[in-house]
Amino acid sequence: MSNKRSRVVVAAATASVIVGLVANAHGTIRIMPVLGVPISAGAKTDDVSLSISNYVCYDLRISISPGDHWLRGELHAGTIPESKFYAADNTQGGYTPEFQSSTRTGERQLAYDTAIMAPGFSGSRVRILGSSSRKLPAPDQIPTFPSNGHNWQTGEDVITGDPVYAPANDMRIVDVSWADNDPDTNTSIGIVTIARFTMVHASNAEGFNFFVVGSVTSASAPNAPVPFSINPEPASLALICTGLGAMALRRRKFRTASAT
Repeated sequence: MSNKRSRVVVAAATASVIVGLVANAHGTIRIMPVLGVPISAGAKTDDVSLSISNYVCYDLRISISPGDHWLRGELHAGTIPESKFYAADNTQGGYTPEFQSSTRTGERQLAYDTAIMAPGFSGSRVRILGSSSRKLPAPDQIPTFPSNGHNWQTGEDVITGDPVYAPANDMRIVDVSWADNDPDTNTSIGIVTIARFTMVHASNAEGFNFFVVGSVTSASAPNAPVPFSINPEPASLALICTGLGAMALRRRKFRTASAT
């Protein structure tokens, strides 16, 4: 692991902020500390798995300076083997990869789905572009979200017209690139959320349970994406900006690949 202190800023943890580092920003967008989000009692009532499986929720945030707009982003996130991301099983077909929320009894869990959004907690402004540039063996037009096989409708059967859902997966990967449908009309500035990750807290595993790598791009600098790598460790609780560096899983926790 690199010891280049110029690339690492350690922030004291609070009840809500897990880690902190201001990324080397191009334009007026920067990555902010990951925010821990309490899961409401109503959501736990509407989906008891949020209680019995010990889920925790975190927001990926950016800071937008006045006069600028968030244009697009991409991310690749994964969990350790003992954990998995949350995806609501909504048999009414209401689940989408884009953020949504509801105050109606029976639907309050939707706000805690693992999802992406445009600044302002807007799912309706989102345009999914495809996978991230980090997808292996190659990027394509297919994003990946946690699915139990009945929570994300991808289309309809051409013969029967029945809903077709995303195939079931191990619910350990999120991989997507997305944009704001009309960024110049989005008035959200300051610290805003662009993605939410809810996952099982694997208390038997050493260290933090997930990592995220990706980039964000501002309207003022459309050709200068800001790369980031969020990889907390229990000893330092550091968020490390490593450009497009790969993440390695060692000793059942995520460590940072050597910076260059």
